[in-house]
Amino acid sequence: MTKKSGDIVLPDVSVGDILAIESKEVKEKFTHPPKHFTEDTLLKSMEIAGNDALEKGVEVERKGLGTPATRAGIIENLIFKGFVERDKKNLIATHKGISLVTIVADNFKSAETTAKWEMELSDIAQGKSSKEEFLKDIENEIKEAVLTYSK
Repeated sequence: MTKKSGDIVLPDVSVGDILAIESKEVKEKFTHPPKHFTEDTLLKSMEIAGNDALEKGVEVERKGLGTPATRAGIIENLIFKGFVERDKKNLIATHKGISLVTIVADNFKSAETTAKWEMELSDIAQGKSSKEEFLKDIENEIKEAVLTYSK
């Protein structure tokens, strides 16, 4: 029996019921890695990065990573510094880029951290928070990360 949406309605089943197998099939399937970013898909990802972590109803000057005017420049800088290279339309992380992402502490490379910092920068711009306090907090986070890895 099917509903209008096309879902199959399953029969009621209770613990201890014995069911007969009507058919079986073994399929060999393979997973595929995610597609490489192109400049367009990376720009879009940069635009929406961290938006889920932003507080609802709070307007910040910019959302995502960078501003619309700086995102393409950020990508070019990553290529220039050897973290990413072009392969036709695709952008491929280099060994240097992969190594950097591997060694940097998670809290410094997360979209949530970027969103948190954007919220704080918005508060600073509105006079609700202190630039010095913001920079001091980041400095303390860096010191804590260094102490963690120096042990």
